[in-house]
Amino acid sequence: MKNEKDHLPIYGPGPVFGGVVIALTVAAMFCRNLPVFQCGNIAALRIPLIVIGILLILFAVA
Repeated sequence: MKNEKDHLPIYGPGPVFGGVVIALTVAAMFCRNLPVFQCGNIAALRIPLIVIGILLILFAVA
């Protein structure tokens, strides 16, 4: 007779992991304009990084 705790959860770790990632992303969006983080802001890399990000998203979808 199998014990109920011998199997993995139905949804796995996905919902917990996804929730944590979403929470950290939202927190980072609110904190990005704080003065303490302005030292890492390189305006010249803004457009190239956006293009690279879009290409990575398209590659992941394909």
